[in-house]
Amino acid sequence: MTIRFFVCFLFLAAAAPMACERVEYDFPRVPVNFTIFLNEPDFVDLNAVGNHVMVTGGYKGIILYRKSFDEFAAFERACPHDHEHAWGKVASLNSFVVADTVCGSQFSLPSDGSVLEGPAQLPLWTYRTFYDPVARTLRVTN
Repeated sequence: MTIRFFVCFLFLAAAAPMACERVEYDFPRVPVNFTIFLNEPDFVDLNAVGNHVMVTGGYKGIILYRKSFDEFAAFERACPHDHEHAWGKVASLNSFVVADTVCGSQFSLPSDGSVLEGPAQLPLWTYRTFYDPVARTLRVTN
């Protein structure tokens, strides 16, 4: 039994690195730490579930999306496929889908920035969000 255990252990140890292979985001990470007030006119669209706004920050900008009454998401506007093009960044198609202006990759905001179509292999990079319903503020950090 000890030999079988040892053989299984060796097999798993050899296979583990292949199973855990990660594809990395390769655009520059910049510090993100800001708070917005949902009462301000620039952010009035975030008062309804399913809406989003674009703000400055991050590498090429940030998309703030209201997922539910008390949950928000923040996505990097740099496309994980062709972030190096200075003119290429994710822009709105509608309330739920954004697309890269160069490669055409489309991403779903309700499903955490996952790829809907196009050459992108990774979802949109996400930032952490902290919502305070009493103060009606949203803090975004990395």
